Amino acid sequence: MNALILRAALWCLLLAAPQVHAVQAGTADRADKAAPVLLWLTSDITTATRTAMVQRLATEAGLGFAHIDYPLAGPAVLDAADARKLQRALAGAALVWVDAPHASVEARLRRMAGAQLDAHATRSPGRLVWVPAGVPATDMAALEAPARMAAYLQAGGPRNLQSAIALARATVAGVAMPALPAPEILPARGIYHPDAPRLLPHASALEAWRQGQPALRSLPAVAVLVHRHHFVDGSTGWLDAWLRTFRQQGLFAYAAFGQQVTAQTLAEVLELTPESGTGPGRLHASALVLHQLVPQAAALQPLLARWGVPLLSTQPYRAGDAAAWEASDTGLSLSDVPFYLAQPEAAGAIDPVLVAAHGAEGQEFRLIERQAQAVAGRGRQGAAPDRAADQACRRQAPGGHGLQLPAGRHQLWRLVSQRAAQSGAGVQRPGPGGLPHAARARAGLD
Repeated sequence: MNALILRAALWCLLLAAPQVHAVQAGTADRADKAAPVLLWLTSDITTATRTAMVQRLATEAGLGFAHIDYPLAGPAVLDAADARKLQRALAGAALVWVDAPHASVEARLRRMAGAQLDAHATRSPGRLVWVPAGVPATDMAALEAPARMAAYLQAGGPRNLQSAIALARATVAGVAMPALPAPEILPARGIYHPDAPRLLPHASALEAWRQGQPALRSLPAVAVLVHRHHFVDGSTGWLDAWLRTFRQQGLFAYAAFGQQVTAQTLAEVLELTPESGTGPGRLHASALVLHQLVPQAAALQPLLARWGVPLLSTQPYRAGDAAAWEASDTGLSLSDVPFYLAQPEAAGAIDPVLVAAHGAEGQEFRLIERQAQAVAGRGRQGAAPDRAADQACRRQAPGGHGLQLPAGRHQLWRLVSQRAAQSGAGVQRPGPGGLPHAARARAGLD
């Protein structure tokens, strides 16, 4: 139970959306046994998409790849069998990277495997790289190869990982380090559009760029709120596809990313500077779509009330691909309900729809096209010029916690609640867009 609580706390702290178990402890995945092997040691805070990117780049560079993952829910110390397996992996590795994106993860890995890793570092100087949490170094001139690799890996993203792999190749080949650019530091928050030349700091910069795009400048805007880790992991293909679905429905959609959603950071990124120069800003978007955890959900309500635009809730399916979701009896896993349904509801989000699947072992995000189109259509309604009419048919949800519901659903919910109270039974609000096909069929909805 304690391990489960620690794991949930780290998820909330890092807001790392996918639950990953890329390779369980004591197993290793070798791309090419004849090539020099890069051994990648992680805990399950490291996302599967990050591991997949490291493996892909290593393979493309002609390196073998081995991965051992030590889940937070696993044993606190290595037993004799796991210690022997780690020792065999170290003996076969030309280079070892230890990914520890949180201080507690680093402490745990050092406690579990520190003695073996230290002994390996002594036997093979310069061939063990710890990648801790922290701000990456940007001045590479005085750094040795291990520290340079750590900086690129800390910075994350495809370009930085390509530089880390280039250094890895030079290290195992025993040649001079290549000339490489300094790490590209991903900002803590900002705005992304696939057609923009770079990441943008805020809505004012986005609008300045958009005004130079005749096909985009007059379209209603929708902001999709996502976590920063998608960019650190180089996992944006699904997001590009999603933003294109909004464009197909006549909307200008962009992603607003950050490490943690707070009222202050949302306002800093999404508001335009007031024309008067003082007072609160004006929200750039006409509708918001949430695809991120919101542990400070209730604190967002005053800001969202001032903005007065719909906040649409979306979720990922983390237990497999779209086909697995279709066949699932439950859809969203019960363990995900607090994070992906309860938290958004507490912020006032509406119309939950599951829009993406993480694929096998969480290594490949895929958009579920029809689900994404449904969200885009709802976003078009919310962003329409006559949104006042749409807002007029929304009511405060029972309980007074700020959730907004269409009037018809409000009345249905009130009736169901009354009937449940009369019978002495409890009732849980359904997630209308999150039901898989199998469950919907049994409920008579398909």
